[in-house]
Parts: sequence; C-alpha cells; structure tokens
Amino acid sequence: MFTKEKIFNFPFILLLVLTGINLILLKLPLTNVLHFEFSAINAILQSLFGGFLAIYFIKKDSSNKDVQFNIFTSHYKFLFIFTFSQFIIAFISNALFQICPLSEGLLFYFIITLPAFFIGIVLGLFSFTFSRKFAYITFIMVWIIILTAPLIELYSNPQIYFYNTIFGYFPGTIYDEDIEITSALISYRILNLIFFGILFFTLINKDFLKIRFARIYRALFIIITAVSFSLLKPNLGFSSNLSVVQNELNGVIETENFIIIFPDSLNKLQIENLVLNHEYFYSELKNKIEDEPDSKIISFVFENSKQKGKLFGANKADVAKPWLTQIYISFPNFESNLQHELAHIFSAKYGTTFLEIADKFNPVLIEGFATAFANNFADNDIHYMAKLASESGYKISIKSIFDGFNFFGQTSSISYIYAGSFIRYLGEVYGVNKIKTLYGNLDFQKIFHKKLVQLENEYFEFLNKKNFEINKSTADLYFGSKPIFKRFCARYEASQIKKGFEFYQKERYLESEQVFSEIYNVSESYQSLVGKTNSLIELKKENEALSFLKNEIKKFDRSSYFFNLEFLLGSLFIYNNDLKSADSTYTKLLEHSPSESYSNAALFRKMFLNESDSHSLHYLKSDADEKLKVVELLLDKYKIYEIIPVYLGLSENIDYEVKKEYLLNFYEQNNSANSLFEISLLAEKNNDFEFAKDCIKKAISQVLSVNKKIIYADYLKKYNWLINNRNEILSSLSFKNNLKK
Repeated sequence: MFTKEKIFNFPFILLLVLTGINLILLKLPLTNVLHFEFSAINAILQSLFGGFLAIYFIKKDSSNKDVQFNIFTSHYKFLFIFTFSQFIIAFISNALFQICPLSEGLLFYFIITLPAFFIGIVLGLFSFTFSRKFAYITFIMVWIIILTAPLIELYSNPQIYFYNTIFGYFPGTIYDEDIEITSALISYRILNLIFFGILFFTLINKDFLKIRFARIYRALFIIITAVSFSLLKPNLGFSSNLSVVQNELNGVIETENFIIIFPDSLNKLQIENLVLNHEYFYSELKNKIEDEPDSKIISFVFENSKQKGKLFGANKADVAKPWLTQIYISFPNFESNLQHELAHIFSAKYGTTFLEIADKFNPVLIEGFATAFANNFADNDIHYMAKLASESGYKISIKSIFDGFNFFGQTSSISYIYAGSFIRYLGEVYGVNKIKTLYGNLDFQKIFHKKLVQLENEYFEFLNKKNFEINKSTADLYFGSKPIFKRFCARYEASQIKKGFEFYQKERYLESEQVFSEIYNVSESYQSLVGKTNSLIELKKENEALSFLKNEIKKFDRSSYFFNLEFLLGSLFIYNNDLKSADSTYTKLLEHSPSESYSNAALFRKMFLNESDSHSLHYLKSDADEKLKVVELLLDKYKIYEIIPVYLGLSENIDYEVKKEYLLNFYEQNNSANSLFEISLLAEKNNDFEFAKDCIKKAISQVLSVNKKIIYADYLKKYNWLINNRNEILSSLSFKNNLKK
C-alpha cells in the first residue's frame, strides 16, 4: 500500500512525527487518557501540521496558472487518516490499558481537535494566497499570532481562563479538576467554524477569486472580524475585563493601601471585616519584608467559588497577578489565603521579566516566598508542618523540588510547606534581604556562598532541633492525598462526582447512587465512596452502606480521608443499632486524634452514645436546630468545653449576640484552649475584637502545644492591632457604592 516514495514524502513524515508524539503523550500523566489535555495538545499539533499539509498539497496540485485551493477533493482520504488515526490510537490505548470511560474524551476530541485541524488547513491555504514563495513562513507567523493572542487577555485582564481559536479553551489552574464541555465552549467553537468556513469558501470559490483585490478584501474581512470579535468577547462571555467583573460584583471601596472590589451582597459588618483584614495583613507583610508595593493593590473578592470560576476561571484556587498588583479571592474563608496572595504582590519588586515573578519562573521561590511570610498553614506554624512531614514518612529533598516540575510531583500541601519552611529558614538565619535577592537571581552559591545541598542539610538539622509534638495521624490528614498528576482518570472522575452530587442535592438518590457506584468502580476515589454511602443511607439501605464501607475503608488507611471515613463508619454503626461498635470507632478516632476538630467531634459522639441509646439515632436523623438542642443539653449538663466547636458549627444561623451570651455562661470555667480559640475566631468575624482578645489570651494560658502557642500568639498580635487601628482605618474609607445594611 505504501511505496518508498510515499513513506518518505513530507505528509507521511508529519504523520509519523504526530503519531510518535502521541505515543509519548499516552505514557504521561493526564495526557495518558483521552480527555481535555490529550485533545488540546493534539489541537495545537494538528493545526500546525494541517497548515503544512495544506501548503504542501496546494503546491503539489497546482500548475503555474491554475491554483487548486480545495485540497479536500483530492486528499480527503489522507487528511481523514491523519487526524482520525490519532483518535483511534488514543481510543485503543485507553481501551487496553485504561478503564476510564471514553464518552467525554470523544467529545473533547471532536469539539477541540477536529476543528483545530480544519482551522490549520484554512490558515495554510490563506498563507499561500499571500506569498507562494514564503507560504510556510507566513503560515507559521499567523499561526503563532493566533495561538498566543489570548495571552494578552491573561496578562492584562482579571481572568486566568481564556478561549483560544486553536485549542478551544484554557481553564486556569491545574487544581480545578473538573473541566467540562460547556455551552460557551460549544458556542465558541461554532463561531470559529463559521468564520473559517467563510474564509475557506472565499479561497475555493472561483467567482470570488476573479474579483479584483480579492486578497485585500479577504485580509480586511479577517482583520475587521478579528478585531470586532476581540472587542465583543467580554459581552459574549468569552473573556472578563475590569468592567465586566466590576459590574458583576458591583461594590468598590478604597483604603490607604487597597482598592477592594467585592459583591454587593456583603453587609456593612462583613465589608469592615474584609477591609480590616486587608490592612492588617498588609501591615504585617510590610514589617516582615521591610518593604511594600509602590502602588495600591487591587483586590477582587468574589461571593463564592462558583462566581470566581465564572468570572476569573479558577474555582478552587485563589490567585495573585503580581504584574498587575491584583489578587483574586473568594469571600468565604478569605482570611485563610489573603496574606499568602498579598505576599505574592509584595514579591513583585524582586521578580524578573514582565511577569515580575521569581527567577526562572521557579515555583519553589514563587510559592515559598508567599508561604514563608504568611507562616500559617491551616492555623499551624509552617516549620511545625515541615517537621511533621519530615518525621512521618513524607520527607522530600529540597534540592529535588527546585528541579523542573518536581514541585508538582507530590501533594501540593507538601511542596508548599517545604518551600515555605525552607525559605523562611533562610530568612531567619541569613536575613530577609538575601531572600529578596534570591527571588530575582536563583544562585545559591553567589548569594549564600553555599551550595543548595549544604543549605538543605543545615535546614533539616534546624528542623530536627524544633521541639514540636509529632502525630503521624495529623501528617496523614494533611499529606495523604494524591496530586492530580498521579490520580486515576482525574478529569472524568471530577465531572462524574459533580454529576452525582447534583443528583444527591436534588434528592434523586437512586441516580446519585448509580453514578457514584460507576465512578468508584473505576477510580476507587474518596468522593465517590462517600457519595455512594450517603446515597444508600438516604435510600434506607443502611445495612448495605455499612457492609460496603467496612469492606472499602482499609483501602484508605494512611490517607487524608481515612478519618472522615472512620467518622462516617461510626454513624453507620448507629444507623444499624450497633452502638458498641460505634463507640469503639469513635474511641479509635480519639486515639488517632488527627486534629482537634476530629477529636472534639468524636468526643461529642461518645458523649451522646453514653447519654442514651435513643439520643444517638435521633440525633443523626435530626435537622440542625434539633442537633443544636442536643449539643446544648450535653454542654449544660456535663460542662465538657471541648465540644463547644460542635455548638459553633451548628449555630451559624443564630445571631452573634445570642451565641455570645450563651457562651459567656462557660467562659470562666472553660479550660479548652481550642474552644476558646474557635470562639475568638467567631468574635473576630463579628468585629468583636475585645472579646476575641480575651478568649485568645486565655487560650494561650492553657495551651500545651508549642505549635499552637505560636499561632495563638500571632492571633493575639492581630487582635491588638485591630483594636488599636480599627477606628482610624474605618473612618478614612471611601465607598464607591451604596452599602447593604
């Protein structure tokens, strides 16, 4: 079938190159599954090769006088084989070596890759019309412009996603696992095909070719359409400029150091709390880094992760753009990431290139700088977290994470913690100015006069001397999950999990159980296990749920999810009236004590088990108000203050003053440092900084953990600052909208 001349001709060589690249891709994480990544990379490759093929065939088929632009009529078989062979290779590879369902992969290939191949061919034909002699060079230039043009949006707009003519769509960060085919993507692809279909028609239509200045008209059509579409993209929902985001959020407030853009659904107390936290963390970073940005920071605060995903493009991850002096965070739990993102802005003065980030775009420096100066990971000291990892089987080489993409090769929390702890160590020992210098020049020998390996050894010796208490269960809780690159069928799993929980929320439990069962059979993921178990509970199949979880829980030993599953297993024992096994399960959870929140919850469960058999099942089946009554009953009766956080979790809808009055009944006798800390967070959230200060001071006097003493001291410092600076900051605010009372 293939002669020597055919095998060694240009199109066949391109086919072999493309096939070779795809065989490699099918061995790599994420691209080894026929899904978004495989389709997007193929869209880039096939659009490029499609243009080369178009120019080659048109030159081959055309005489000096008669140019044959419609290469599909004579080469459709090869073009069909060229693109569909890659789909078949991926399909067979997935069928033989993967068990990920292929339905979504097929759609991604047809929506992303096939249009890109056609677009590349049309661009090749168009380039030939401009210059037969330099057609390949012209095509490459046009292709690069189209491929990279959306980067302008990424650089200049408050967004991290973008739509691209070549590969359709870039979703943002890798941490958002659910990439789905949306109506917006389909609409965008249809517009792409309409535009390039019209362009193709003008290239093959002989009547159009006879028109004088046809090339000029065609060029004007492309330029006018491209410019018009670029201007209309924000209105069509394909990009987010400042105006779109501001109109959606609708709230703007200016402070001494910030312009904060926020949703108008926030009330006055929430806005004041937002402002005060911004200014406090700014002050802290200024003192630690001994420097500050040259201009005001623009902070975009979204109502929730869903709104952030829609407007900005990263549902789960908060993000900073140092070159724009902008940060993007979600309002719920904004405090947990605010200082980290602000630290990225502070680092810009020491960064390199037009992006103003770390030398060589090194992720250890980028994230390590921010993590080091924020120095709070889930209310734990960053050195404590690093020692916890190091002594619990999660130790990694500092040198290794500085190489290539190794930073992303393990659970993100491990990389962030070691990077932050190591950079903080360098700052503590060698001074903050050397950290600033290192950020812009990744040369340890030049700056520290030591090799990285030597500094790493010194760092681990430093950690070993830290007097922190180590609990391996705590380490498993924080570090026992897999990074997305090592997850099985990660994209498909995420989309199906989302689908299952949508059924569950709509009380369509039979359908949710079927979806979760299917995905668990493929992935054995925690989310699908919990989804199936809870669906069975709602279907009144508690015994089946218990048998299922008892058989599967051992697969999650030493994972981040094991303790949640232990807690769920205890509930299932109660549903099945096996209270002795439930009590034993909660006792084990108390022994593991991965965190104070788990310990408090397990202690509370043991309390109501011992109180009355009837309390147990009634509690599980009750609504939040009824559960709160049970907590208050046990708290009033036994005065075991460790369960106060359980009360706080169930009383979110109760007025703060009512909660405070109730909690004051236990204040003098409260000997639980953790519950006092949690009460202080509640008080701070309601701008009651004096009460927050009183609670945290009492917590400090009672806490035994060295790690928590450090964190509680930081909070005391914060509350003192808020008390001393609140009135001055709030009196100088400049509101740009009408506040919701």
